[in-house]
Amino acid sequence: MNKNENIMKKVKIHVCNDYTFLDDDVYVEIELPTIPRIGEIVYLNDDLFNKLEKQIKSSLKKAQEYCPKWIYGKSYDCDDPKKENLSDISITDIMYVTSIAYEANSDVISIELNDTQKDD
Repeated sequence: MNKNENIMKKVKIHVCNDYTFLDDDVYVEIELPTIPRIGEIVYLNDDLFNKLEKQIKSSLKKAQEYCPKWIYGKSYDCDDPKKENLSDISITDIMYVTSIAYEANSDVISIELNDTQKDD
């Protein structure tokens, strides 16, 4: 057995949005046995979804960056957001790898997930 076969890869999971590529304010770190390719599916558990959504909902300004793509419901206005309407944000549909980035001098690989196989 090759000694590198069992090494887990450190991966930052980001949510695709129209304003920031690989948003460093919204990500979770996980480990995977291999790096998925663009178009492949990465399933996240509820805890990871909740962490990502909490980061998106951390401020109205941050939530606006994920609007309107991740807004479900009619109460959230992207131009005039209100804190009480942050519950309309949901990213539970993300699963498809749309971008992969390797950070120089780092063992962390960044992956961006979207709800479709290609960027909208």
